[in-house]
Amino acid sequence: MSNQENDQTAIIPKGRMAFVGDRLEIDQELVDDKVRRKAMSPSTMNALAGNGCQARFAIEKIVPRDESALTASSIGTVAHSVLEDLYGLPGPERTVFKATEFAAKHVGGVDLSTGNINGFDFAHASESEKAAVRATVQGEVHTAYRGIFDIEDPEAVNVFSTEAKLSDVDIAGVPVVGFIDRVDRINDELRVVDYKTGKQKKSSSIFGDPHGDQLRIYALAGAKLFDQEVENAFVLYTKYSKAQRAAMSAPKLKKTERLFVDTWEELGECSDEATFETTPSGLCAYCPLARICPASKVTDADAVGVPQVEPDAVAVYPNVAEEPVETDESEAEVGLSEPTAEADSVVSEDIHQTGESTMTRWPEDKPWEAEVKGRLNPNSWAAGGIAGVVTNSVQHLNAAGYAVNKKNIRALSSTLVNLIARIESGLAGHDGAQWGSGLNSLVRLTMWRLLDHEMPIPFGASAGDWQSWETRLVNASVGIIATTEAIYDDAIKPGGWVLFTSDNGESAEPVAEDETDTEAGAPEEADEEADDTTKTETEDETESGEDEAIDTDVPFDDIDDEAFDESAMFDD
Repeated sequence: MSNQENDQTAIIPKGRMAFVGDRLEIDQELVDDKVRRKAMSPSTMNALAGNGCQARFAIEKIVPRDESALTASSIGTVAHSVLEDLYGLPGPERTVFKATEFAAKHVGGVDLSTGNINGFDFAHASESEKAAVRATVQGEVHTAYRGIFDIEDPEAVNVFSTEAKLSDVDIAGVPVVGFIDRVDRINDELRVVDYKTGKQKKSSSIFGDPHGDQLRIYALAGAKLFDQEVENAFVLYTKYSKAQRAAMSAPKLKKTERLFVDTWEELGECSDEATFETTPSGLCAYCPLARICPASKVTDADAVGVPQVEPDAVAVYPNVAEEPVETDESEAEVGLSEPTAEADSVVSEDIHQTGESTMTRWPEDKPWEAEVKGRLNPNSWAAGGIAGVVTNSVQHLNAAGYAVNKKNIRALSSTLVNLIARIESGLAGHDGAQWGSGLNSLVRLTMWRLLDHEMPIPFGASAGDWQSWETRLVNASVGIIATTEAIYDDAIKPGGWVLFTSDNGESAEPVAEDETDTEAGAPEEADEEADDTTKTETEDETESGEDEAIDTDVPFDDIDDEAFDESAMFDD
């Protein structure tokens, strides 16, 4: 996207929203008119669930979309239309040539005079220049859908429905809105298929499973719409010639249903309060508030990917000042003397002589408050977690025969803190470590166990060995924790011990089929462009989300069964 396009301004009414601290407060009438939903689509769920930013969700409902013809969303929308038309034909007519005809028809209907196409002024261009631009757009569309012919044979697909509209359907009492790209019938069973023109990306409990959750919502809603259970669901990454199955086990379906209900309640609460929390992430650059939001991670003012809201349209106020913690003034004025006795432990004397602390009264607060007056709260869970890191550093240094002094303790502690942050960030999606969280405790527990036994600290090794050790430790920790959740989520299968028998279980009695037919609910792969193929739903919601999935009888050449391979995380 060109700088000229980035510099576009998204116009919103002034005086109707403001940042108060890290929260975006919006005029209630504006929220009710633009943000509040009558029904929820899977894409809305994915935008808000997990580490989704409420403020970004709200502002994207208020400001107009960037409708430039070469945006990923626009290309994806046209590619979806081509595939809808293609699979609406009888099987023998679903050819590459027909798809090309449909692409030319849909691109011909796109108004290229609006917005900027890499700075090109289409309105004042010559006819030959306009034809060249349309050819460029058509080429992008062709690239976006062409992989469908590598994934499957369109002529052989038994299509049950295309663009099935979800209306008057609910999941656990929550009204659903959206369109299912395609539904196939395979041996009297239904499968849903979703086209995505973005990249395929591995996902798990680490970053959530937006595509798998989306497909499971469509499967649950589709079962009510068609009065028949949906047995299979697939994502077809049509630009990259990939097919991926979504896990459809009962535990997975139940977990997705809970997520859908929880997100609906969250959206209702923030709409009622007209207040939307900010959650900074790597997607901040694609938010219309990137240059205004106090929590934005955009450091380069030009590094934004969408038109920006005018700075003077949104007021920014600091957080309401908190009441000061009452202290006894006489105690606050008394300085605590430095320790006079030398440490009788393995800790060297210079640890106490840092010269970095004012050594005044150390205020405390509730354990969930990490700081008090800008200083670490010694009563906090965070303090306990960090102290555990320092203590472990001391123990490992002493065991390895290294001097236990300030320099060495800081060096090793900072290494361990960095590893904890990397593991936690990978699992939760946020930056750094959140020392007071339960996940942080789980990460530390896992890492201490590995350091004590399987992966000891490589004191005295080369820099390359240290880097390899860090990678293995992070991968192993993430793998263990991911496996922990997988075991909790998935149905328990009997007979796992056969892997450890001398004959691989060949002499074991056969187990009844009904005891082993539970599908393993492993996380699916996620698409990094979750909003690249949305379809407008004017009555219930301004976006419908991308549609869902497909079946197994079609001879897909490259199917990922979406099972999360925890074992790969233990590789070097």
